[in-house]
Amino acid sequence: MVMKQTQTKLFDFSDAGLDFCAGSKALFPDRFKKMLALGYNVQTVTGVTIVGDQVTLTYGGAHGYVADRVLKVDSGDLSLINNGEFWIDSVTINTVTFTLDNIPSSIANGFSTRIASLGWALEYESGQVQLYKMKYLDERNLYVRLVFPSIGATRGSINVCVGKTANVTTGVITDVNSLPQFRDNLNVLAGFEWQLCYLASATYDNYNYSQGLSIFGRACVVGSQYHIALMINNGHTGGYAGCTYGILPTVLQKYEVLDYPVVIGIYNANALTSSGSVYQFNFVVDNSFIYVGSIHAAIDPANNTNLIAEQSAAKVVSSFVSTNIDSFNTSLAYPVSIFDKPSKQHLGFIAAGLYRFEARYGTSPPSSRLESPSTSMDIDLAHLLKIHASNTAASASSVLWFCAPVEEVKIAS
Repeated sequence: MVMKQTQTKLFDFSDAGLDFCAGSKALFPDRFKKMLALGYNVQTVTGVTIVGDQVTLTYGGAHGYVADRVLKVDSGDLSLINNGEFWIDSVTINTVTFTLDNIPSSIANGFSTRIASLGWALEYESGQVQLYKMKYLDERNLYVRLVFPSIGATRGSINVCVGKTANVTTGVITDVNSLPQFRDNLNVLAGFEWQLCYLASATYDNYNYSQGLSIFGRACVVGSQYHIALMINNGHTGGYAGCTYGILPTVLQKYEVLDYPVVIGIYNANALTSSGSVYQFNFVVDNSFIYVGSIHAAIDPANNTNLIAEQSAAKVVSSFVSTNIDSFNTSLAYPVSIFDKPSKQHLGFIAAGLYRFEARYGTSPPSSRLESPSTSMDIDLAHLLKIHASNTAASASSVLWFCAPVEEVKIAS
């Protein structure tokens, strides 16, 4: 076997060490900090076995790790290889196995491991505000400011602001091309949000994953130093409440104001003590907001100024390519286009990390909150894909389909 990539990580809200849901507002700051910067679920290795290119770590009890996560080794010989990060191939209750090229002749036990974070740097934290440093694909620094919701009868929304410059002493974004209202706010403001829970309720503030499953369903994060994609269900009782948020690298026209990643969110002007937007891409009420810096963007062209994207079912005849191309049921993903929302002129593409594909209702992947996001496989490179339905209306066919590959987004250095 060959060592698998560790640049892009996959987290599930159900993971040991996370164990939260889209409604648990009180847990958001801690859980995001673990996913983005710290890692989680620290365990101590009591034994190491080497067979060929397979390394098996044994723990003193149940470790809680699952396959297809990236394990971070904190010290010892393994910490000096591949930045101490290894893709978990398989697990038992008390062992973890991964593939390693050029294995040392012996590896002492007694070191600790954790699930690796995305590798962002936490630059500032105070109250509800966290300021992180991530990377452009060309390794320039990019600052991400997150403002988390307060507990109580408010919706579970996070404000996000992205900029090239920041004051790490005060936690303020200083880039003039960033979203001005979110550069320095100390509490969540209504408007552009990563709305994880649309309900204005304190009931779920400390729910764990199992407690929230019937209401909020599945949720996951795919990301790296260069991107993040969140796939969640926002708790609407009608069930058509899938949302996909993220910060994704772009390849756009060469204007200074466009030299930014795309930030995908949702919009709601109602007070935070009111319920939020249900359907992320419902153009009738202009729910979905997408920004490049402070430029308002879209992902489909249309002569309707509010329309940001069209539902997938209306765009294709079949969910699969024709049989004269491939006899297997194969769906083809494609890059996400970015348009200037006011003019609908094409600006470029999301460079990597998130893709679209089209499907007809009846032969589409599962879209219910208990089944989506779902897992599939890239047949060319055998990479995992997380697939999610983001809703445009109260219908199982009124969706946009997104997929986030668990693969490298940056190949060349």
